[in-house]
Amino acid sequence: MSRRFSTLLLAACLAFALVLPVSAGSLDAEASARALNSLGFMSGVGTNADGSVDYGLDKTADRQTATTMLVRILGKDSDAAGGKWPVPFTDVAGWAGPYVGYAYNKGLVNGVGAAQFGGANPVTAQQYITMMLRALGYSDSGDGADFSYESACGFAREIGLNTGGYTNSTPSFTRGDIALLSFAALGLEKKGTGKTLYTASTGKDAKDLDAAAGGARGTAPVAPANSAPGTKASSNSAGTVTVDYSNCADGYVMVSAKLPGSPRLVVIVTAPSGTEYKYFSTEASGTYQAFPLTEGSGSYRVAVYKNLSGNRYTTLHSVTVEATVTDELSPFLRPNIYVDYTGSTKAVTAAQALCADCKTELEKVSAVYCCVVDGFSYDYDKAETVESGYRPILDTVWDARQGICFDYASIMAAMLRSQGVPTKLVVGYAGDAYHAWVNVYTREAGWIEAVIYFNGSTWELMDPTFASAGRDNRSIIEFINDPSNYSAKYTY
Repeated sequence: MSRRFSTLLLAACLAFALVLPVSAGSLDAEASARALNSLGFMSGVGTNADGSVDYGLDKTADRQTATTMLVRILGKDSDAAGGKWPVPFTDVAGWAGPYVGYAYNKGLVNGVGAAQFGGANPVTAQQYITMMLRALGYSDSGDGADFSYESACGFAREIGLNTGGYTNSTPSFTRGDIALLSFAALGLEKKGTGKTLYTASTGKDAKDLDAAAGGARGTAPVAPANSAPGTKASSNSAGTVTVDYSNCADGYVMVSAKLPGSPRLVVIVTAPSGTEYKYFSTEASGTYQAFPLTEGSGSYRVAVYKNLSGNRYTTLHSVTVEATVTDELSPFLRPNIYVDYTGSTKAVTAAQALCADCKTELEKVSAVYCCVVDGFSYDYDKAETVESGYRPILDTVWDARQGICFDYASIMAAMLRSQGVPTKLVVGYAGDAYHAWVNVYTREAGWIEAVIYFNGSTWELMDPTFASAGRDNRSIIEFINDPSNYSAKYTY
């Protein structure tokens, strides 16, 4: 490869910009219902023609349905069903009796008359918001009440529950509205507990909400990079290093090391094929970091080493893990140490807005690709000074709007993974230049190697790293349209 061509390749290294406004984007009614269903809180009213659950979201919600959801949100479904709760009302459906009885006896709901609950009556926004506020631990009665029935909608806006503009006079309230408010409530802190309502009610980790939201949007769940070890973990005798392999089924392990003096550490994951994946940028602060099991099921050796001096290292801990990865795509749908993102990472929130109206994986890839290929500039200074063990910090790259190929491959992988598109960050050679790019997977085409380029009508093999500078350069176009010029060495 000529020096000039190598320079052009380097200069074009994933030169793409992301200039959309950042918007986290809340779940809509359909996605909220799917998320609630995946968590066991909401059932459907039937089945759609395509076999999916029909949640009846456009149907007017009644008071007994609302009360049932309230009890489930509180994590008291089994208590209601298993108890004998006296029900003074004569107008409650049999299936709803246990829920209304539980809620009434716990002071969570009232009737509309001495013997009337108004079970089939439409529930109003004001009534349901009052229920959710009570579930969140706020009081509307007695001394020191947090809110009144009349101020419920306004108070809910103050704490972030009522983001849908509901008022005391909202004319109609549907099952879709119940889904929206219920899922929103689960993610808010229950008063005085320091925990989300979901965790306080179920005892489960709040990360489940992120996973449910991601699944409902068609996006990937976020790996718990900072969580405590799970039920399957191995630590060294000093307790300073832990390898958590509870999440092998989802395609990753986690490593935590807490050592004084911020020593240089390296984690080496030896894959079933014998390939050694070396990660020189491992934290020593006790933070958990995720490492992908990129070859799927098999035997992996995870070892943590501490640098002594020069190229001398000492072993801190090692463990052999027999992994059964349930889906070969899983490692490429989650964050890891080199594609390190959460739901609030700037590139991820932008991807959510960018792909909001996309119906297929190819539309998402097209939207992300066409957005990123035209913007970020290549950082020559960084390329000259970058040290071994460098890993991208995505918000920093985003704010700088420039970087090296590794930066942009990582950002593109994060954006697409967060939108449910399996994406490999690949490191290897483009000709004789060490390089990083991405491969994507779609249900229509399977894995598309050497990345893709959309010319407006068809998809072609192309490396977005070089696309911007190469569109009018025949030699670059010919080079990047030939997959044989790419040699993958590592996949993350």
